Amino acid sequence: MQPVRKNYEIRSGKIRSPFTVLMFGDLHDREYGPGNAELIAMARDCAPDLILCVGDLITAGFPNGTEAARLLMRELASIAPAAMVNGNHETYSRQEPERYRAFAKALRSDGVLLLNNRTQRLSVCGNPVAVTGYELPHRKYRRFRVPRLTEREMRQAVGSCRTDAYSILLAHNPQFLPVYAAWGADLTLAGHFHGGMVRLPSGQALMSPYGFPLPRYGYGAYRFGEKAAVVTSGLGDHTIPFRINNPFEIVCIRILPEGTD
Repeated sequence: MQPVRKNYEIRSGKIRSPFTVLMFGDLHDREYGPGNAELIAMARDCAPDLILCVGDLITAGFPNGTEAARLLMRELASIAPAAMVNGNHETYSRQEPERYRAFAKALRSDGVLLLNNRTQRLSVCGNPVAVTGYELPHRKYRRFRVPRLTEREMRQAVGSCRTDAYSILLAHNPQFLPVYAAWGADLTLAGHFHGGMVRLPSGQALMSPYGFPLPRYGYGAYRFGEKAAVVTSGLGDHTIPFRINNPFEIVCIRILPEGTD
């Protein structure tokens, strides 16, 4: 199954000039053509001003190594400024500290901003943009439980939201989208649910990784007042490589000033 390109437009009063974000996640070591040439070509076609990965580039335990993920991120960082946050698989991979440190060091040396519980302020097409990465702890991913998150927990990890810039939050787990919006993120980007494996004709994701059906924030675009969120179906699978009506995807988000056509 080849990836498709999903397009969104989001408007904000904080934006003075339009810019384009390329978003992706949940690669899980997959390659599309030698050296991920097909993905890189799709990324160039999007003409992004900023490239953001929401985690799970690799699979926990490094069964397929890290070379595909590292080479992809190196090429993407040559197209536009690139940043990522750890997903649950990178977080689990910290249990092999030497291999994880080598992976993280390689990303940084290739110019990728690894934003685990920190914020980077950027100027994107003349707009002040603050990109924050929230690396959720292991316990927020346990299966067959309904996890909880509070704003206080989040602030303890990443600090307060920057209000002097357009705030983009990278948070792998979409279970907590309302909390991310309440924290202050103007735009939250997430993945993790793999589009629910099966997507119903309505667009509703069928399953969550927690083992419960019909997750509320399984896939697509969401609004929380003036705040927005996008959840991607991702680019790869692990353990159960099974999808119906749920293509792999990269996401191009055009961020526009309010009132523009």
